Amino acid sequence: MEQVQFSKFKQRLKSQYGLDLELYKEAQIMRRLRGYMQRHQLSGFAELENYIGSSHQATHLIDYLDINVSEFFRHPELFAYLEQEILSRYIGSSHQATHLIDYLDINVSEFFRNPELFTYLEQDVLSRWLTKNPPVRIWSAGCSIGAEPYSLAIAVLEAGFRGLPSIWATDLDAGALQQAKVGQYALQDVRNVTPSRLKKYFDLAGDIVTVKSVLKERLQFARHDLLCDPIKGSFELIVCRNVAIYFTEDAKTAMLKRFAAALANDGILFTGATESYLNYRELGLNRVSSCFYRKEGA
Repeated sequence: MEQVQFSKFKQRLKSQYGLDLELYKEAQIMRRLRGYMQRHQLSGFAELENYIGSSHQATHLIDYLDINVSEFFRHPELFAYLEQEILSRYIGSSHQATHLIDYLDINVSEFFRNPELFTYLEQDVLSRWLTKNPPVRIWSAGCSIGAEPYSLAIAVLEAGFRGLPSIWATDLDAGALQQAKVGQYALQDVRNVTPSRLKKYFDLAGDIVTVKSVLKERLQFARHDLLCDPIKGSFELIVCRNVAIYFTEDAKTAMLKRFAAALANDGILFTGATESYLNYRELGLNRVSSCFYRKEGA
């Protein structure tokens, strides 16, 4: 019976809002939804469907199932505390559908995650394009709250490009994008930023750091679904890290095909340290280093 209700719930999300839960790993989606239903004393997916039909649900229903990787997932005990002690109180207020977003979409990020990979990016990738004309185009796909594209902007400004690259930063979560545009972060989020860069590109006020306008000017934020929305032009560099781990293998392959098609010849795809694509050769990609794939020239 539960599976039937879950199927109806998925059908409604897909037909009414364009959300296809079949693209996500069912075990992860079910675990998150069951936990939410238990806290709100909902007996099944039929009640959940009615529950999120309150105000603001049309605007935020897509966002609440947008899953971005978090450092908490790597430390289950921290994630359990977050669920039990914080979210259970926070989402007990009104606007249930809006707050369900925050339960299912944990946007925790940091600048220059995996610093050794960014070192490779700066020294062995960006350096190849310093004199390119027209300028390099970069896409930060699934940019979450903005730490990644701002990290790219710093790397770009420090590289010495003759013509500064443009950076297109996209995510499905409108709330995360709004936070990214504001550009405020905790000190722990910038722990991988060198003191000189911290002073140059951030304003510090207490425990909060705010990115300076020189970084914001390099970015164009936009809401975008990686699996179905049109991709604007071609890119020398596509950065999509710690997103694919939530997709089914079919969805991962579909996304990789879109990335391969959107890369310029000899362009680079920069992926997450926990992700792997077994069929990259079939799509004309060559693995040049850990987490870096180059599109072979025609």
